[in-house]
Amino acid sequence: MINEETATLEMDKVIEIKPMNPLQIMMRHRENTQKSRIRYALRLSAIERGVAVADVETVALLRQYHDDYLDMERGIDGQVKRAIRALPSNHVLHHMLCVKGVGPSFAAQFWAQVDITRAVGVRALYRYAGHGVKHRWEDGDAECPTCAAAQDEDINERQPKCASCNARWVGRAEKPVAGQTLAYNNKLKTIVYKIGDSMIESSGKRAETDNRLYADLYYEKRADYEDRDWGKSKLHRHLAARRYMQKIWMQHLWVTWRTLEGLSVSDPWPIQKLVEHKHYMPPEDFGWLALDDL
Repeated sequence: MINEETATLEMDKVIEIKPMNPLQIMMRHRENTQKSRIRYALRLSAIERGVAVADVETVALLRQYHDDYLDMERGIDGQVKRAIRALPSNHVLHHMLCVKGVGPSFAAQFWAQVDITRAVGVRALYRYAGHGVKHRWEDGDAECPTCAAAQDEDINERQPKCASCNARWVGRAEKPVAGQTLAYNNKLKTIVYKIGDSMIESSGKRAETDNRLYADLYYEKRADYEDRDWGKSKLHRHLAARRYMQKIWMQHLWVTWRTLEGLSVSDPWPIQKLVEHKHYMPPEDFGWLALDDL
């Protein structure tokens, strides 16, 4: 029989207790509030479209609850702004808010989902945020799709090429697989997608004092894809260009955040490994606070 002391020791091995702070609690409460508000909004929409039927009293009650949750959501947003202002000046959230298109809510949501100490390399952050790439041989393919030659298992992961014909294999974005644990944080992936939307939408409100915008990377990359007629469709080029923009932003966030925490950082893989790729876009060019001034 397992006594209480043994059970406690076993529990300590399994359960990792992570301390929470008020800002994280606010973001979780906001998420739950937003979900409730959206539920009532969808019910009201269904009634307006004639998909559902309800009397006047029921509609009034639904609208009241929707408005109550909306007011609560706005109140939490105000609490989040005040909580961020109270943080030390060298906190990463202050740096995130210097980027056009990243507001207090998006910044706090991203921050609440990530433990930067576990992202030893930027690729770990990419994958956790749903931006990892899985190459074909990882799916079980053992032959080159071009020449059908068998491939060595220890092929270069970052530059997958056929040993026989030198054809480069194309990586695929990770997707949910039935029966397997999700390889990334789906909530974080959604947050990054919304941040990308906000960056592109805010680019139309450019001021003369603005630094280079991340949206510029999106438009440049999309134009390059179109000039080369790359991709399967216009939507494919759009999603690939915004994915490129979001990964550059996460790389800058990774460097800034780990530097502020006193953790090790490294140059991006292309800078380290590719002789022809020596141009690095520093975070300061996109509005981030200079780390040298801290």
